[in-house]
Amino acid sequence: MGVGDQAGRPYDDVGPVRVDLATGNLALRSAGPRFPTVGGAVGLGYAYNSLAPAPNGLTGYYYNDPGATHDFAGKTPAMVRRDPNPGFRWYQTSPGPAISADNFLVRWTGWITAPQTASYTFYIANDDGARVWINNNLVIDRWYDQSSEPVLAPAMTLSAGVPVAVKMEYYEHTGNAKMGLAVIGP
Repeated sequence: MGVGDQAGRPYDDVGPVRVDLATGNLALRSAGPRFPTVGGAVGLGYAYNSLAPAPNGLTGYYYNDPGATHDFAGKTPAMVRRDPNPGFRWYQTSPGPAISADNFLVRWTGWITAPQTASYTFYIANDDGARVWINNNLVIDRWYDQSSEPVLAPAMTLSAGVPVAVKMEYYEHTGNAKMGLAVIGP
């Protein structure tokens, strides 16, 4: 165990793996052997950071739900994509070629970072069911068939520059389909 790059941040190293004991962040760096070529030495290296937020949007995992169970258990995503702005009005069309227009599920995951320390309010507009977790806390739970006006979560204080986990789940039963997440802040 030692002190990490930031003073006062303990870490533990096991081979090429480093764990930040304050945050639980796991980082891995490794490189394969190098070999000479006419143009110079060639090798392969890689790095992995378990909590490094991915830029630009949320990752959407899209599932068909032919039995209209509204349950993700045991299902495999039919489509995965990066959605830069999770705001959709599909109406009566499909979100993508592998997904049906009715009876589908979506789970978006990712990170947001507040530009300044302040109070923020997340809200959704959805047609059918939706749930939202911010920092692993369920803040909106509307998991039933509906056509709704915007629904606001309780205001929360976010710290500038600190990534916050976001998970949003949605299901479309039949008819029009829409889902959007937005935030009100300074």
